Amino acid sequence: MKSQKGFLGKMLESKTGYSYTNTRARVMKSRLLEKEDYDRIMKMSVNELTRFLGETDYKKEIEELSTRYSGAELIENAANKNLENSFKRIYDFAIQASSKQVKLYFAKYDAFNILTLLRGKLSNENPENIVNNFIVVGKLQREFLEKCARDSKTMDELIEYLKGTEYYSIIKENQKDFGRMEDAIYKKMYSKMLENAEKDLKELILAEIEMKNKLNILRAKRANYAQYENAILPCGKKLKRLLRETEKMEDTAKFTIEIKKQLINKGLKLVHRFGKNISPIAGYFIAKENEVRNLRLISRLKSAKFEESLINEQVVI
Repeated sequence: MKSQKGFLGKMLESKTGYSYTNTRARVMKSRLLEKEDYDRIMKMSVNELTRFLGETDYKKEIEELSTRYSGAELIENAANKNLENSFKRIYDFAIQASSKQVKLYFAKYDAFNILTLLRGKLSNENPENIVNNFIVVGKLQREFLEKCARDSKTMDELIEYLKGTEYYSIIKENQKDFGRMEDAIYKKMYSKMLENAEKDLKELILAEIEMKNKLNILRAKRANYAQYENAILPCGKKLKRLLRETEKMEDTAKFTIEIKKQLINKGLKLVHRFGKNISPIAGYFIAKENEVRNLRLISRLKSAKFEESLINEQVVI
């Protein structure tokens, strides 16, 4: 017991605490699904996939939600909840400087949850479906978010519920143009993250922004929308360079997946970096987010009876 206390004391007294946090993140990364698991999953029905996940790190969430949901809906909701629980575990054992950077990364989920609320209300989505899509790891509490989803009857009411959030003025100013509102929220969120991020986290954030910018340009091309500027997020790359890099790309599933793969690969490389920095933790976040995206996508497409080859094209491994 004495040696264990000495070890923890040493970690707590260190300048960053990254060694301990990174070790835990690497352990959690080792429990992510491997390519061999995906090869098996592709052969499974939705019910078989549910049973398979019930024997993995998703067991707790599958068991808890199985009384309320089934099929693809159960898998999607369990995957979301597992992501939230996994990220909270990372924060719970993060120490000192690492906890500040983890909290900074989680700030993007406040923006995500607000956009989920706004998008759901705009499309008259069932409040329970909106609630199930929340990933609550940032400053905004679940109780507040669920109240917004369930109690607001109109978009105007929802916007007033969001009055105390940092994005309220942006939402109010752009409420008649959801696309412009979304772009403005992302710009504010990423600018704040970049301002406070350490070198390695900043590198990952910039890679994520670049991915979003390329996808925005591809979508704008499809819609014959020539004004790209409003959709371009701050990443250091000039618009002309982004246009040049996407010049020969088309807005197809193939190119979308290829761009996302670039971000995933960058994140996975960070997991294996050593040192007193955020890299392994940030790499784990990207890998875990991708795993949850894959499981949601696979379950949804299998439920819709898509062929295995078409599902394979959409999954990023």
